[in-house]
Amino acid sequence: MLGFFKKILFPKHWPLYRQNEEIYLEVLSALAEAIEAKDHTTKGHSERMVKFVTFLGKTLKMSKQELKDLEMAAILHDVGKIGIDKSVLLKPGKLTPEEYEIIKNHSIIGANIISRVRFLKGAAQYVKHHHERWDGNGYPDKLKGEEIPLGARILAVVDSFDAMMSERPYKKPMTREEAFAELKKHSGLQFDPAVVETFLKCDFQ
Repeated sequence: MLGFFKKILFPKHWPLYRQNEEIYLEVLSALAEAIEAKDHTTKGHSERMVKFVTFLGKTLKMSKQELKDLEMAAILHDVGKIGIDKSVLLKPGKLTPEEYEIIKNHSIIGANIISRVRFLKGAAQYVKHHHERWDGNGYPDKLKGEEIPLGARILAVVDSFDAMMSERPYKKPMTREEAFAELKKHSGLQFDPAVVETFLKCDFQ
């Protein structure tokens, strides 16, 4: 995981004088790996996310800095789950309303963690808002439409797609066709229609 962070944040041509950033990076890499260790069903989820969001970010004309923020957010979007009790996080059955409220806190927890690091402040807004909905019924701030940062709208589509394609304690994986159908069904409601349309045109073979 640490090598994956370095590939994004520290290209080979950059001078090696950012010792503090390297230290932060090691800590965040450990946190990301801790999440995967806590929730084994998400193994590889963050790295798959990066592949998808990078393509979408470039296609939707994000700036280089926005794209870097998006890639870091893709890796760290679930880091707030470190603060969620495992009995709730890995519950095999349906969550109670109270348990769902606990789960919803992970986006705020994650954003608070990474916003403390100077070069991750841009990524923090994407982490905080990646569960907002296009129709305004998401969380934590009930942002609507283009009030939601583009990076967060991209994360919402990609995160949902990868979750649908993955096995979880409470469900079996969908086929790609089934997952695509779900994205289309919720386009304009949960998801930004433009992001969904772009995603469905991508070839991720």
